Amino acid sequence: MITGTGLATALAALLFVFAPVETETTSYTWPEGPGARSAALPLMPGEPERVTVEFGCADVRALAGPGVLLSTTLPGEDGPEGSAARDSAGTAEHGDGLVVSVAGTEGDRVSVTSAGRELVDSHPVGASCAWTVISGGGTTTVSVDGARIGHAPGTPIVTGLSTDLDGPTGLRATVVPDTRYESTPGPLKVALGVLVLAGLGTVFALVRRWDRARTPTVRLLPARWWRPRWPDGVVALTLLAWMLVGSPTVDDGYIVTMLKAAEETGFVGNYFRWFNAPESPFSWFYELYRPLAEVSGAVWWLRLPSVLLGVVLWLCLDRLLVRRLVTGPARGARWCAAAAFLLFYVQFGVGLRPEPWVMLGTLVVFVLVERAVATRALTPLAAAITAAAVTVAITPTGLVALAPFVAALVPLTRLVWRYWPVVVPVSLACGASAALLMVADQSLAAVLHSIDVRTTIGPNHGVLDESLRYEALFEPLRGGLNRRMPMLLLWLSMAVLLVLLLARRTPGLAPGPTRRALVVTALFFGALAFTPTKYFHHFGAIGAL
Repeated sequence: MITGTGLATALAALLFVFAPVETETTSYTWPEGPGARSAALPLMPGEPERVTVEFGCADVRALAGPGVLLSTTLPGEDGPEGSAARDSAGTAEHGDGLVVSVAGTEGDRVSVTSAGRELVDSHPVGASCAWTVISGGGTTTVSVDGARIGHAPGTPIVTGLSTDLDGPTGLRATVVPDTRYESTPGPLKVALGVLVLAGLGTVFALVRRWDRARTPTVRLLPARWWRPRWPDGVVALTLLAWMLVGSPTVDDGYIVTMLKAAEETGFVGNYFRWFNAPESPFSWFYELYRPLAEVSGAVWWLRLPSVLLGVVLWLCLDRLLVRRLVTGPARGARWCAAAAFLLFYVQFGVGLRPEPWVMLGTLVVFVLVERAVATRALTPLAAAITAAAVTVAITPTGLVALAPFVAALVPLTRLVWRYWPVVVPVSLACGASAALLMVADQSLAAVLHSIDVRTTIGPNHGVLDESLRYEALFEPLRGGLNRRMPMLLLWLSMAVLLVLLLARRTPGLAPGPTRRALVVTALFFGALAFTPTKYFHHFGAIGAL
């Protein structure tokens, strides 16, 4: 029963990735009335899905001399490649847009350029003709009276529509923007998502019953865990104070603008860097911030979720992690853990960045894996795999959530080897649940396209460029002592723990869990090398351990 349900759930999650979505097609027609000479049309992304331009020879002759019949960028603008170029006459070119220009002493020759490529050069016009320019699907075609006279790859940039014509005109331009990201789940996708959730619930219920028949019930939370303690108050008050008076993180304003732009587009895209392409498949946590940004843009208000996350993180640290690492009285360890956690969290956690979510996800995975190792039960292992899937779907740095499985590979292998007919399908079902967050309302094609946009534009550094992260950390202005100090303390603590483990004479220190915590932390720095961006604030993701 468990095997069949797990495999069916994993299959439903796989089909969910390929399930269709529903999009709305919008089109703009210009000019809307006589006398309209220009209109701003700042598309995001700047390359539209389709552009159709129609005009006749009468429109060309109406210019009565050289000029621009149509341009999809305003003079002096250009595309994302650089600043506007200048021609030999000193007039501003129209960059990477679509330009239909008229030349000749009598204004009887037409040239067409698109995305920096020349399609038609000084084509003569007669008394009567019909021109059509169609751009879409990565190509642009020019036709006269139905016969194609120009063709080139590329799609023009559209930031506006302008013409030198004045008065009534037969010129018509229709722009269909690229709305591939403005989608909602289709009926099949919704049905598959419900099936995956129902399957996960069934898998956990069956696994829980299977565990009860094999192992005694073990508490996850200690008795009277809810009772407040002095360190709890210190942590909560410090986080609340920092919420009000602390300096903002480097990306708070950046993310707020992304959230506010989502009110118009319906999705959270990177408004500044990647032409509003969404950060999918790593963006689900932004949706939790959108309602807050709609209420107010005040810094303290937007920090509230990270402060609440910090309190939850501390409770997990104190009630679960410290108890696993320390075998004797933990009063001194509790206060030291509170100080170390605050030192890390106020610098890397309080704000809108994803690091607090990765901290919590990694800590939950580690604690659940430790419980699976201690009890040899499958329920905490299944929960750990699900938590890891959710964490990986937050940001590329979330790969650290997989490190606890690597650190506990030996004891977990014994569990898998003994019960593999059950463990394998359950693991597939729980791991595949990440699909519900990574492609929740996007098509697979849209997700792959957004990845391609980010890869092409960058920054997109490789493993060998990892030194850039540490150079930034130790720069006097960019890094700052407040961010270097937690990292230096972390590395010093790792060295001290390693010595204590090698000495094997440290009373009160649980060697197995401590060794695995140390391995997870070391693996984190290796996982960072595979992230395409090299920002030092990613170090915050390991703050919990």
